[in-house]
This record gives sequence, C-alpha cells and structure tokens, in this order.
Amino acid sequence: MTPSPKETIAVVGLGYVGLPVALAFSRKFVTTGFDVNPRRVADLGRGHDHNGEHTAEELAAGQIRFTADPADLAGATFFVIAVIFSYFAVPARYQYRVLLWGRGRGGPRIRRMRAEVL
Repeated sequence: MTPSPKETIAVVGLGYVGLPVALAFSRKFVTTGFDVNPRRVADLGRGHDHNGEHTAEELAAGQIRFTADPADLAGATFFVIAVIFSYFAVPARYQYRVLLWGRGRGGPRIRRMRAEVL
C-alpha cells in the first residue's frame, strides 16, 4: 500500500531500519518517529545519531518529529513497525505479545490506522 499525500506517517522503532525509513517518509509526508528509548529520541532531536549514519542536517531536513510519548501517535494514519523480532531466539507466542504490547502503547489512539507495515 502506498500512502497518499495527505497521510500522516508514524514509524515505530528508530534503529538501523526505522530511522532511515522515517527520514525518507519525512521528505514527502508529515512523519512521527517513535522510540521507547527517551535518550535516543532526545539525541535525534538534537541532531545526533549515535549510529553515525545520519548527519544533523539530514535529521532536521524533513517534516519529522521524534518522540518517546505514545500519545504523539494519535494523528498517524499509516504505521511502519520497525522493531527487532528474532524468530529463532524468541518463542512465537512471545513475539506476538511484544507486537501487541507495542501496539497497546498507542492504545485506542491507533485504531483509525489505514496500514501497518511490519
């Protein structure tokens, strides 16, 4: 599914996969980058990527807001979930709990989503 220009994007997980995806979306769409690590979010907001993959200019160039507050996902209509799941090391029932927990952090605020990309 391709987002329409009026979509509001949320990328959950700002690691090696999520951050570049969030930055790419932010070039064309209003984007919220969410991570559960408030220190990571604060660093990104100050223009510092501790992975060393993106410059301060890249982090500030798009229409992106970094947050660790699930309430900030309220207006998103298109979600990309970019969190680590180890299918070999973690039992399947636990993986589903983690996924549901991640969605639950947004609670009823994310019921109106159009798409979720895993």
